[in-house]
Amino acid sequence: MKQTIRSLSAVAVATGLLAACGGGGGGGTPAPTVVVPEGPRVVAASADSDLSLENYSAFASPMVRALLGGVSGNLLDPTSAGRVAALAAGTTGLRAPTLVGRTALAWLARVPAFDRKQAAAVSSETVACLYGGTMTVSADDADNNGEISAGDTIGLSAANCIEDPFLPSLNGGFTMVINAVELNAQDEPTALDVSATFQSFTLAGYGTMNGSFRLWTRPESADVTRLRISYLGTTVAEASGTVVYNFDVDAREGFTSGSYEISGGIGIDGRGFALSTPALMSYALGQMPSSGNTLMRDAAGDGVRVVARSATSFDLEFLPAGSSVPTASQIGLLWMDFEN
Repeated sequence: MKQTIRSLSAVAVATGLLAACGGGGGGGTPAPTVVVPEGPRVVAASADSDLSLENYSAFASPMVRALLGGVSGNLLDPTSAGRVAALAAGTTGLRAPTLVGRTALAWLARVPAFDRKQAAAVSSETVACLYGGTMTVSADDADNNGEISAGDTIGLSAANCIEDPFLPSLNGGFTMVINAVELNAQDEPTALDVSATFQSFTLAGYGTMNGSFRLWTRPESADVTRLRISYLGTTVAEASGTVVYNFDVDAREGFTSGSYEISGGIGIDGRGFALSTPALMSYALGQMPSSGNTLMRDAAGDGVRVVARSATSFDLEFLPAGSSVPTASQIGLLWMDFEN
């Protein structure tokens, strides 16, 4: 994985946004705790799914792009001076080892503080992006308690927004509803559970996303952050066709390395395939996966296995039903050839 978020919690910035909309502190009953689901997600392959020696390579291409697009965060981690300063000051916050997690946190980090004289619970502001385009940010402090809490909504909508000269332009956006949040003594989120919906979320050259997902993140220790994201029929329109994400990514990331497993299903050309991770995909920060494997199977049990060999390469294998020994392989494929 690339360019990991390591600084001020973006959702903590959103906390300030909500505080600007409402009144004083929360009080009342304690907020619900964030509970990250355990175990793999199981999605059965559709009856018409069929992998073979003749077609496994073609079906593997969107699978590999889904692994990178659904997991890697290399597109969405602009490293601003504020982030560097926060890290230097020892500020702790949420880290997100997935693309969508990074999207939610990294772009929320750009949310400006609203006018604190504004009393309405619902606020919206359009701001200029650093290198062109605009972003509209909205927040609904549903209970008007002046802090981020269950039921609050945060939305982002971009128009040709470029936050970093090395990143593609962003159009469309997403809306997040807070299911649960845990705050520290400074009212900054330390754990988060949100349900979200893409609205034609488009990164130039990387497809357009529509549909829903749910995201959980919380620290497991001082050094390790847990993040799980569940794609709920999220469609990704690419130049080669539309792929449907119905899988979960369950990731753990520390300061130097991380690992994740993918489980559930993926729709390719209208057919559904089952996904699992027999061996955790592991990576060093700033790198692609260098070990582990992910498996895609059809209804008959035939499979395509992606085996990470290094931070630059992987092998692709065809596994007949009931066999762990491949009958066909493509050795030394490059991750970078599947990034877009």
